[in-house]
Amino acid sequence: MELRNNLNVLLSTLLVMVMSVIIGSYIAYESTIPEGYELLFLLPFSFGICFALFLAKTLVTKGSVFLWTFTVFAGVRYLVLPVLMVVQGMFSGYAYVPPQPDSIRTGLLLMVYELVVSSVVIKILFSKRTDAFQRLQSDTVSVDCSDGNLVYWLFIALSLFMLVLKPSALWRLSFFTDFSYGRTAGESRGFIELLTTHFLILSKLLLFFIVIKKCRVLYNKTRRNIYVIFSLIMSIFNIGIFVGINRKQIVMNAISSLNVLRIAFPKKRRMITILILALAFVIVFQLTAFRFSATTAQAISKLLNRLGAMLQVYFSGPYNMALAVETRLMFSDSISFKNYLYDLGRPFFGIGYFLKQTDMLISTDYFNHRVSVGGLLRSDQIIPITGQGLLHFGYVLSPAYLVIAIILGFYFEKKLKEELDFEKQYMYCLFCVMLGQAMGVNMIIITNVMTFQGVMFLVIHSVNKRVSVSRKSNRKMVNQ
Repeated sequence: MELRNNLNVLLSTLLVMVMSVIIGSYIAYESTIPEGYELLFLLPFSFGICFALFLAKTLVTKGSVFLWTFTVFAGVRYLVLPVLMVVQGMFSGYAYVPPQPDSIRTGLLLMVYELVVSSVVIKILFSKRTDAFQRLQSDTVSVDCSDGNLVYWLFIALSLFMLVLKPSALWRLSFFTDFSYGRTAGESRGFIELLTTHFLILSKLLLFFIVIKKCRVLYNKTRRNIYVIFSLIMSIFNIGIFVGINRKQIVMNAISSLNVLRIAFPKKRRMITILILALAFVIVFQLTAFRFSATTAQAISKLLNRLGAMLQVYFSGPYNMALAVETRLMFSDSISFKNYLYDLGRPFFGIGYFLKQTDMLISTDYFNHRVSVGGLLRSDQIIPITGQGLLHFGYVLSPAYLVIAIILGFYFEKKLKEELDFEKQYMYCLFCVMLGQAMGVNMIIITNVMTFQGVMFLVIHSVNKRVSVSRKSNRKMVNQ
C-alpha cells in the first residue's frame, strides 16, 4: 500500500508539474496579453510548486473529501482558467468600468499569496493526524440505521401543513431545471414563505434518509437490487429538487448523496458513482441552458465559447480579485468592527432576515457598488473570500477567512471519518465540499449554506435520536 501511494504521489506530482510548466510558459511568451495581466503566468507556476511541496502527498494518502474538492477547485482556478483566458481572449468581466492594470497585478499577487498560505496551512493540519483520515476500505462498513423516524415524519407533516397555508412557497422549488417565477431572492418574499420553503427542502432530505435507511436494511436481508434502484430514484429527487439556479449546490448535493449511497451499498459503488455523477452533469447543463435561454445543445455551444468568462465568475478569477482590490481602495474608510459582525450575522438563516432590515452593508454589497460604477446597480456578483479578508483586515491578513474555512474543513473531515450515523455522514460531507471550494465563494455564502442546510437539520436529527432512544427504553421496560 505504501509503495503504491508513493508511486501515485510521484505520478500526480509529475503530471501537475508538467502541466504547470507548459501552461505557465505558454502564457508567459504569449504576445497578446493585455496590460495588467503580465503576471498571469505566475498562477500555474505557483500551483505546480504548491502541489508538489504541500498538497500531493496529503491528497493521495489522506482520502479527504475536503482536500480533493479544494485541490480540484484550485487546479481549475490556477491552471485551466488562466490558459482559457488567453486562448479565448476572455479578460473582461461584468464591471461597467474595468479594473486598472495596477489592481490586476495586485490581484494576481494576492492569488499567489492565498494559494501559498492555504497550502501551508493544509500541510500543517493534515500532517498532525494520520489515524483519523484513513479511507473506509471494507465492503461491510457499519453504519447506524437503528433509529426510528417518528420526528422525521412529524416534521414532514408539519412542512406539508405549512405548504397548504403558504402554497406560494412551492414556486421557489425546481426539479431538474429552474422556472422564471422561481428566481426571486428568498428573503424578499417574506419570512413565513422563506421558512416554508426551507422546511420543504429539509423534509425532502429527511425523506431521502428514511428511504435509504430502509432500503439498506432490506437489501442486506434479501440482496435484491430493487432496493438499490429505489435508493437511486430517491437520490434523483434529493439532488434534482432545489432552490434557485446555483450549480454549486447541485454538485454539493450530488457528492453528499454519492457518499451515503456508496456506504449503504458498498458492492454497488462503481455503478452508483457513474449514475449519480451523470445525473449531476445533466442537471448542471439544464441550468446552463436556462441561464443562456437556450436549448441544451445551444447552451453547450455557448458554454464552450464562453467557458473562460464563466470560470472567471464561478472561480473568482483575476478580474474579480482586481475588483476586490479596488473595493478596498474605495471603501476601506467605511469599514468598522460592526461590519465584521454584520458579515457574520447577516448570512445566518433566519437571523439574516431581521438583520436585513438595517441600513448596513455586507462586504458583497461594497463589491457590487464597485462593479456598478458607471452603470446601473448590480447585486449578482460575489466578492472573493480573500477579497473579503482584504476589505476587513488588509493585505497581510487577507487570507484570514480562507484559513478559517480550511480549519473548518479539517474539522468536518475528521468528523466525517469518525461518524457512523447516516444522516450526519451526509451533512458533514456536504460541509466538506462547501468548504473545499472556499476560494470561489466567501464566508458570507459559506455561513449561509452551512446554517441553511445544517442547523435546523441537526436540531431535528438530535430530537429524533432522543425520541428513538426513549421509545426503545420504554419498549424494553414493557417487555420486562
